Amino acid sequence: DLAVFAGVGGENIAPTGSTSCTYGGPSMTEAWDIVFGTTFINAGYRLAGQATGVQTVTSTIADTTPGTHWLGVISMTGVDATTPVGTPVTASGSVSPATVTVGSIGADDLVCDNLVANFGTLTIGADQTQRYTQSQLGNEFRGSTQLGTAGGVMSWTAPGEGNWGTGAIAFKRSGDPLMGDFS
Repeated sequence: DLAVFAGVGGENIAPTGSTSCTYGGPSMTEAWDIVFGTTFINAGYRLAGQATGVQTVTSTIADTTPGTHWLGVISMTGVDATTPVGTPVTASGSVSPATVTVGSIGADDLVCDNLVANFGTLTIGADQTQRYTQSQLGNEFRGSTQLGTAGGVMSWTAPGEGNWGTGAIAFKRSGDPLMGDFS
């Protein structure tokens, strides 16, 4: 019932995107990979049924000299082994807020998002819990989670305008009541 989400981001990257992500050796499944604002990337990866304990997570991008290359990881328990995730969604733009809505989520799902932006101080959306954050020279990298009961709207607001790209995916809870909770 174990699962992991990895968010990848970068700036000053040739428009090629992310190429792979591994967790403890096994390759993760790419959920999305978008290029926006011509030099920014945002990718999401997922893996279910991975080994417990401390693992090495490795992200590879095609551009060998990026300005930034970020990686954030969220692990959880209680995930359905047969159908661990729903359909991922992405969005990009240049006006705040940076928002994406995950559809067809269940009340027991856990939604994970990944945001790359360059428009100032960010405020997290309602009912989201920030899980990772990195900043460099005005560029922001954020990841958060939200319980399915909150509706699946993942949103970040900023005082200005700039490029942003975001993606989100719902992890499905195991139907076995003896399984653990999302964490």
